Amino acid sequence: MADVKVSLPHRVDKPLPPMPNIGQAVERKTILPAEMRGLVYLTGMRGVGKSFLASQADIPDNVLFWDFEEKGSGIDAQLHFGRYISVSALAANKFGMDFKPDQMWQVINEEINKVELGRYSVAVIDNLEPLENAMLNQVKKYPMQYGISVSNANSGAFGGAWPGVNYLVSGFCNRLYSRGVRLIIVTAHLKSVWSATGPIPNKWKPKGVERWHELSILSLVLTTAENAPVPSGLVQKEQLASTTFNEESGEIEVVRRLPLRLPKATFAAIRGYLKEPANLANPAKGEIPSDEETLPYSDRFSKDQLAYLVESAKAQAAGRPSETSGGEE
Repeated sequence: MADVKVSLPHRVDKPLPPMPNIGQAVERKTILPAEMRGLVYLTGMRGVGKSFLASQADIPDNVLFWDFEEKGSGIDAQLHFGRYISVSALAANKFGMDFKPDQMWQVINEEINKVELGRYSVAVIDNLEPLENAMLNQVKKYPMQYGISVSNANSGAFGGAWPGVNYLVSGFCNRLYSRGVRLIIVTAHLKSVWSATGPIPNKWKPKGVERWHELSILSLVLTTAENAPVPSGLVQKEQLASTTFNEESGEIEVVRRLPLRLPKATFAAIRGYLKEPANLANPAKGEIPSDEETLPYSDRFSKDQLAYLVESAKAQAAGRPSETSGGEE
């Protein structure tokens, strides 16, 4: 991916008030909008710019960056995050290069307990797969604690141990929120959608258990488009509408502010839309996604994909392999 320069806006908002019920937190300067509280989920092809986007949410000193792939060290060297944690490197240093998932889980717990109260507004998890694998191992060790039978956890039946990972995802997020983190940003790679005989061409779904999506206030699929190397963003889910109570009408008014597509997927652009909402009745250029863009990530199938599924079904019935393409991105 080409180098992307991350610039901060000149204007800095006044300090936000501390989150309630977390003790006496220190007020810090921030550019994070007050309404951006919760979880942001970023996915897209490798190299599209997920890590760069995640690093832009607030002033770098307010960011706690959990790096599970050692990709963020170069960004940290330039921006100097408030705290940068190379989780895999810590596990390898402590347990050796063949460290196991339960040892990774031990490091994660040690590091989350070191998070200072009220110190960080944003926590970045880049990316979620190693974290989930550590969680999965924990559930397999103690399945009954998560309402999962030992047989199902071992066999993989009825989702195996994965339903328990949802509980640990919630616990992990709540632990960060309890330390004053306002926004958690997780990045995830894509994986192929499979038919009975192989991966469906150009059909993708994001990795990660459902709880990430349930908790999300904003979910984006990043794509390389007209403003490359700055990615565009397909808005899959957003919960950032302006919500006000109209004294005259006695009604609560909800106005969506983000368009269906971000021509430039940057936090500067998102902050701009929160101040000046998109005109959904008359969208600006680049704010409406095309079918060609959305189909690879939707539940709908193109004509070519439907033809492939029909051919795959025929091949399966005949007991012969079908011609496939695709795989992990």
